[in-house]
Amino acid sequence: MATSVAADLYGYIGELSKDGSDVEVVLDSRMKGKIEADPSQFCPLNEMRADIVLAIGGDGTILRTLQVVDAPVLGINVGSLGFLMEVAPEDSHIAVDRLLGGQYTVKERAKLHTRVGDEDLPDATNEVVLLSKTPAKIVSYEMFIDMNWVEKVRGDGLIVSTPVGSTCYAMSAGGSVLDPELSAFEIVPLAPFLTNFRPIIIPDACVITIKIVDR
Repeated sequence: MATSVAADLYGYIGELSKDGSDVEVVLDSRMKGKIEADPSQFCPLNEMRADIVLAIGGDGTILRTLQVVDAPVLGINVGSLGFLMEVAPEDSHIAVDRLLGGQYTVKERAKLHTRVGDEDLPDATNEVVLLSKTPAKIVSYEMFIDMNWVEKVRGDGLIVSTPVGSTCYAMSAGGSVLDPELSAFEIVPLAPFLTNFRPIIIPDACVITIKIVDR
């Protein structure tokens, strides 16, 4: 369904361009062969320099998009849940009209930046999860917040979630639902063993450090 919605929007925006709208459309390179367009209009998503990106799919689509683009993203839901998606497919033409007319607001959301040793990982819009490579093997770790020791924990792992991600894995593991307007992160232990460590909420300006105790 995502392809048909994308093709429909591509055609609709093309018709608007004929009527004098100054808009240029760039398509994700993965759409080659699925939508008929000039080859020059295809570009890898991480190389796009767009003013606005339309992400057509489910929540996973918009999360993957937010990892690699800096432009505002509007989600058109053709997935099963669509917590993060703003627009239903049948309203996509109205949404495009409002975008081109400047009738929209941009909401900013915090991301998590993660470093493992000297390696920087892609920023996360939902959560960062610490797990053992071996299923069901307990992880022992110490946690520091702004270099202050907090807790030593043994368990299945740990989730650090943004407010956006609080309705996903963190909630399933017993965390709270955070209003997306909050400037906070949530830390949720996964099945902690012999400890009273419960989910905690901290300002999103804090630096969280996890040190593995047993390799």
